[in-house]
Amino acid sequence: MRQWQAGSVGALLAMALSACASTAPVLPPGPLDVHIDVAKRGWHTDLCIAPTDLSGRVATLASEFPGAEVLCFGFGERHYMMDGDHSTAEMLSSLAPSEAVVLVTPLQVPPAQAFGPEEGAEVVPLRISDAGARSLSGFIWGSLQTGTNDAPEQLRRGINPGSMFFAASSSYNAFATCNTWSASGLRAAGLPVTDAVIFADDIMSQVRKVAAAQAGIP
Repeated sequence: MRQWQAGSVGALLAMALSACASTAPVLPPGPLDVHIDVAKRGWHTDLCIAPTDLSGRVATLASEFPGAEVLCFGFGERHYMMDGDHSTAEMLSSLAPSEAVVLVTPLQVPPAQAFGPEEGAEVVPLRISDAGARSLSGFIWGSLQTGTNDAPEQLRRGINPGSMFFAASSSYNAFATCNTWSASGLRAAGLPVTDAVIFADDIMSQVRKVAAAQAGIP
């Protein structure tokens, strides 16, 4: 009975998400010259990109992470991520509307090398256009809460070396999770994915298909 209820809840969430899925921007065509990675770490997903491929105001974040070859961005519920309480009760309570964070993790090696040893980790490489990189940069910047000086609001250091929690500009809820955020970022970058997702595997199954299709593109 519990399995049926869990499946029913998942199906209802998927239907609701599908009804409010965002519209991907129309980007000018161009060569897929920019490399990004989608990193799955357990239940969570990150979008990883070289600081040199960021543009606009979010590019200023690179100065906060000197020496980073890659910056990984992940959205999440503030207390769940910052307090480290990953109990079932806390996980369920985090689905109610609450404050959110964007965790920025600098890497000195490729994500596949950094996260590969972790249990449940998967990294899928993708390519986007220059226009897609600019659009993704704008999406990330729009996810950050800024202060009076228009600088992102830093909260505190993260668990991983050099990482930093930033206040998010939007709230976290059952329909705006780390995985819907990652999918929306990929859509902003011009990739053919839907953000009507719930679990990390929902987005990873899509990006694997995109990666396979891109493998045939010179």
